[in-house]
Amino acid sequence: MKGVMSGIDAFGYLSHDEGNPDLERPNEVVGDLFELVNSTGRTVD
Repeated sequence: MKGVMSGIDAFGYLSHDEGNPDLERPNEVVGDLFELVNSTGRTVD
């Protein structure tokens, strides 16, 4: 399986939209984390 087995959301500030850096998108980091962790893994908030 591809992807890591676990990930931690330890981001200290709001992230910005990848397409438009002028816009804040708080769920950007969590969305990227869910794409990286494989389906049998887990995430920790």
